Amino acid sequence: MKNIYVNKNIVGADETGVGDYLTPLISAAVFVPAVNVRKMINLGITDSKKITDSKILELFEKIKPMIKSSIRIMSQSQYNFLTKKYNANELKMYLHMQAIKSIENRVDNIDIVILDAFSNDSSLDKYRKKISKEENIKDWESQTIYITKGEMEHVAVAAASIVARAYFVKFMEKQNKKWEMIFPLGTNLIVENFAKEFIKKHGKENLYNVAKLSFKTTKKILDQ
Repeated sequence: MKNIYVNKNIVGADETGVGDYLTPLISAAVFVPAVNVRKMINLGITDSKKITDSKILELFEKIKPMIKSSIRIMSQSQYNFLTKKYNANELKMYLHMQAIKSIENRVDNIDIVILDAFSNDSSLDKYRKKISKEENIKDWESQTIYITKGEMEHVAVAAASIVARAYFVKFMEKQNKKWEMIFPLGTNLIVENFAKEFIKKHGKENLYNVAKLSFKTTKKILDQ
């Protein structure tokens, strides 16, 4: 990890659940004061995709005293409703704007916001303007940089990826319990077969509550 801006007070933002058919979309914005950057590096904070779920939950508890965080969860049913108006990238920005603005409202000394870039700079700015206008959501005001694989550049973005994933794990545990099934991740054949079993057990109408219906997976399931 390069850890640019090690002497700055940074807000990092990242999301999870993007490519999974049967999960929510979750955004986390995490403020890491400069005084805690080295401590968090020493804890081994890195991209959540490289860490097991159990380790993520363990690290989440360890970093809580060192950060301020804001989490936004878009359930599958909310996702399905909003896809009538927005594409997948706009939905990510929808959550990030709420999460980052919440941190900005609680912290006075933010030097820079680092958003893990999921598109080019001009597109990301366009998404921010569109969401702000159409949803009456105030955009964040702090200086911002967009960095691809931002979790490898600064510990604040890596921490955001861990916080988002920790909430993701907890959400999925509740979802598994509610529907009495263990939901697989991704968009593979295993997921397709599971979704068919889910429909048999709980009805096609309930797929709206557990799946991102705009994915091509839906057509594969329902056309067979």
